[in-house]
Amino acid sequence: MITELDNNSYYETINSSPKPVLVDFWAPWCGPCLKIGPVLESISLKMESELVFTKINVDNYGEIALER
Repeated sequence: MITELDNNSYYETINSSPKPVLVDFWAPWCGPCLKIGPVLESISLKMESELVFTKINVDNYGEIALER
């Protein structure tokens, strides 16, 4: 399962997760983002014991994407 993050949950998740965190920076208008979304969802179901899968909408929380 992929968890959608916001400004607050992003930092909390990154700083407190005991597992590595994969963050998908995406946007609803981005064609490649929309194509990779279902692939990441499928992988997340198989690897949820090893990684934390998250996503953040850069249209809503672009300042986080700019930091990286």
